[in-house]
Amino acid sequence: MPAPPTDELRVLFTKAKLPTSPALAAQILELAEDPDSTVEQFAEIIQMDPALAARLLRMTNSAAYAQRTPVTSIRRAVALLGLNRVRTVSLGFQLVGHLNRLGNCPFDMKAFWRQSILRACLAREFAEVVVPPCVDEAFLIGLLQDSGILLLVQLLGEPYAELYASAHLSPTAFLSAEREQFPHNHVNAVVMMGREWKLPETIIRHLAKHHTPTDLSESSSDEDRLSAVSYLVGSLRLALCDERVEEFNRLAAVANQSGLEVSFLSNDAAREKWPLIAFDRVKSVLWCPSDGYLQPTDLAMAYRAFAKARGVRFATGTQVERVVVEDGRVVGVETNRGAVACSTVVNAAGAHAYHIAQSVGLRLPIVPVRHEYFITVTADGMRPDLPVVRIPDATLYLRAEVNSLLVGGWEPASVSSDPRDFPLDRPAPPIEPDWEALDGFSRQLAPHIPQVRELGIRSVQKGWPTFTPDGRFIIGPSSRVRGFVMAGGCNAHGVSGSAGIGRHVVESMFEAEPSEYVKSLSPDRFSETDWDWETAARQARALYESYYHVGH
Repeated sequence: MPAPPTDELRVLFTKAKLPTSPALAAQILELAEDPDSTVEQFAEIIQMDPALAARLLRMTNSAAYAQRTPVTSIRRAVALLGLNRVRTVSLGFQLVGHLNRLGNCPFDMKAFWRQSILRACLAREFAEVVVPPCVDEAFLIGLLQDSGILLLVQLLGEPYAELYASAHLSPTAFLSAEREQFPHNHVNAVVMMGREWKLPETIIRHLAKHHTPTDLSESSSDEDRLSAVSYLVGSLRLALCDERVEEFNRLAAVANQSGLEVSFLSNDAAREKWPLIAFDRVKSVLWCPSDGYLQPTDLAMAYRAFAKARGVRFATGTQVERVVVEDGRVVGVETNRGAVACSTVVNAAGAHAYHIAQSVGLRLPIVPVRHEYFITVTADGMRPDLPVVRIPDATLYLRAEVNSLLVGGWEPASVSSDPRDFPLDRPAPPIEPDWEALDGFSRQLAPHIPQVRELGIRSVQKGWPTFTPDGRFIIGPSSRVRGFVMAGGCNAHGVSGSAGIGRHVVESMFEAEPSEYVKSLSPDRFSETDWDWETAARQARALYESYYHVGH
């Protein structure tokens, strides 16, 4: 009778060699020879190595160290062990000198390590916003997620190694192929390894869930937030014409210069990631494995939790009536719940940013332009871990929404509203679904996903993102009204660009000499020049309509 899969993995695990990167091994050796090396230096290097990090955690969570709470961070593990013990363990660990073979199979160990460290760094960056107390744990989870692959290459041999290497499969497509072709997958393997390493159950639970999206709310626990930060699905951009192919080549060059991992896929490789898409008309596919998506409410809750942890107070359900200015300086804000004294106001009011600016005497061309997308009923083959897809030549973007299809696009005949026609204390005009425009999205998508024409629409989401005549944000302090800072006109980048917008606001306020780019976003470019609303609105709508145009 064959052994159960978990037992088979466990037996192999006792015989396997989980390699340390030679580059990291060299750094460990160098530190070990330095009598002045510190705990922090060792921790910084060790946390870059999945196998060695796991070994130290196993040791410090053993009965010999009798900790009241599980050790879940490398820094704490190194501090508990002490430098002499860390040096001994590091030097005695199995160091593998060959990067191009594992389990007698061709295997690009260097690429594996690079991807593991990239994922760990991204998880740490997200955790700093979403769950600050668990930054070290997030890094560790991101680092270890794919460690099961190292075990399975040795167990399953060259066919498995070839699958891992094939066309740089997305995490989603790779897991699906594992489940279809092999008796084990890397998620089960890393969970078993975590238990054999005696890792804390909290870490093991997150490793087990790293392919499962987690919805966040204000009441979400730190554990749920920690699970959420480590989930990426990647993205595909599809080119349908030669001009777009050239644009993708330029994008890839910029991404590579910036250290963002992208690669071009064959249509067959892309089809493995998105089986429902017909790639017959596609001339080029640009793949970004570190891309993904999140729900705007999740992001808002994450920002709120981070801000509250730093003492920020929120007054929801409060209507701003006007910003009070005396002698050319902000002195307060009047609300329906009373006045608030302050010397600085940041105007991030979206479709009402025009009104807030107007209340201090600034006239800014912040144009609300309608945007909508639809979500279908449940569709066969849709999974929440499918990559995000952009088809700019069809002016479309799409992704999974649980087991449904979300489709949005940029309308060729856009509609804007005029903020002069509705006051600050009233919502922006209601939007009725434009079924003709939504059907246009469906028709544009049909050559690529034919069944979209057969799927019913479950819901339509719509709103008024704001655009500017020149397509640039309006960010920074006003020279006319001291203490009044703009963060508006985001040109549909309000969610995806929010972190960058925040950085630009800080730079504009506190840097003695902001960059030329940030200076170019100043509200002064409009408040101190002549412009007319009709022209500004027409230019803003044109920018919306050309959002995906080549060279936009």
